[in-house]
Parts: sequence; C-alpha cells; structure tokens
Amino acid sequence: ALPGEVNDVLGSYSISTTTTFYVAIFDGTCESLRTPVVASVNAPDAVSATSNGPVCANSPLQLTATVTSNANGNVYNYTWSASPSAGSGIPTTLAGGAGTFGSPANTNVTPTAGGTYVYTVNAVDATLGCTTTATVTVSINALPEIVSATATPATICQGAPVTLTAATNALVPGLSSSIG
Repeated sequence: ALPGEVNDVLGSYSISTTTTFYVAIFDGTCESLRTPVVASVNAPDAVSATSNGPVCANSPLQLTATVTSNANGNVYNYTWSASPSAGSGIPTTLAGGAGTFGSPANTNVTPTAGGTYVYTVNAVDATLGCTTTATVTVSINALPEIVSATATPATICQGAPVTLTAATNALVPGLSSSIG
C-alpha cells in the first residue's frame, strides 16, 4: 500500500517524473496478477520574463512573458505580481494575457516609486493545468525632487527680464533642468 491509497483509489499522490505503478486486486482470498499503469509527467514548457527597464518612476514599464520551449505545446494564461508590491505598479496581481511558443505576451504597468522590484509571471496551462513561473528584476529610477523654485524678481512689468531658479537635492553629474 502507498500513502494516500484507500481501497481501490490512490489519490493525492504527487510524482515529478514518469512513473510506472503496478495494480493488483485482492478479494480476500486471491490476488490478481499485477497490471502496470504508467502515469506520464510532462515538465511544463519554460517561460522567461523580461522588461524594457530600467525606467523612471511614473513612466510605462513593459513586462514580457515568452514561452522559450515547445516540448508540450502549452498555451499559458499569465498573471503578474511584484515584490515589493507598493510602488511597483502592481498592487496585488495583474492578468497578463496568453501566450504560446513564438508568441510573447506584453503587459504594461506604471511604477510610482523608485527602487528595485522583482516581477514574477505565473503561467498556467488551460488544458493540462501545468504551471511554471519566471522572474525579472527591474530598477526603477526615482524622479529628482524640486526642493525650491523661484522667480527673481517675483513681480515685473510686461517685457522686463526675470530669472527663474530651481533647486534639487539630487547630486548628479550633468544634471540639467528645463523651465517651461
């Protein structure tokens, strides 16, 4: 007897490779000949996750799920999540479309805070129920902060010159500003 076997049913028995089981029935007096039963295990087709990052906060980030092998012809439905979720553009989970080998699926999100995020795509095959995951780590650049902006003088006559000054706490070589 195997763990999970109850009378004539073996349920909740997980296998990770193709396995041959041998089945016999005992009627209380005699046991039948053993009959082989093969349970085939197909590893799910591999999926990769990529992005167009790094991007700046509040800018679109494209996440792409791609089936990278075609051993089983899996047709995946994708769901994306992120860690940490706060600021990632994915507060919980996000449906990411469907894909097959040679047909990647793109999903766009808008991260709202700078930082490093791990985006995970969960791929579920609608027919076989096979699942697989892939991750991509993306750096999101924080937006520089304007700590002050002034006009000198603050009040002028029409046509008179004015000097506009903006200051930031970011110390970046080659930093430029635009006023408009």
